[in-house]
Amino acid sequence: MQDMGDEDEAISQPIERLPFRSAAEPEREIVDVDTLERKPTDGDTAVVVRGLVIEKVRTDVSFCYVGCPYCKKRMTVDDHGNLRCERHACVKGNTYFLISVRFVESATGRSIWLTLFDQCVPGLLDVDAKDFSLMHESMQMSKLNTLVGTRMFLTIKKSKRNGYTNYNVTHLEVLQ
Repeated sequence: MQDMGDEDEAISQPIERLPFRSAAEPEREIVDVDTLERKPTDGDTAVVVRGLVIEKVRTDVSFCYVGCPYCKKRMTVDDHGNLRCERHACVKGNTYFLISVRFVESATGRSIWLTLFDQCVPGLLDVDAKDFSLMHESMQMSKLNTLVGTRMFLTIKKSKRNGYTNYNVTHLEVLQ
């Protein structure tokens, strides 16, 4: 997701600066949002950003998509109305999360839009993508609103594709 600077008021709660190293993740460079945005993107870069707070969930787009069970790429509808993966011959897809969230650093007030993919979201919402997609919209919004104000450490993969800089969350750890 590209950075979508927004002028809304930032959350002003102080965030503890705790060391971060998850057993599931290799050691990464720890940076702040400003450093993340200035890092060159010659290739994919994975870094940890400390103690961000979820400020807003983007609600004008779908929160789930149907993707290929092998590559997770969004499936398209062919001429006969059937779902198809452009890379694989599969016609039956799985439902995956794709949620855009604005995080803010309370110490600096800097914010950044990031994309939460399927590997991160089920643990936050206590529901899988298929069940979430079947919920009524008001129930979806209620679940997503529980995320606002959540503090966490994030491992972010920064990449540049088609002229856009994308920031994708690959691992997160909620702070109590």
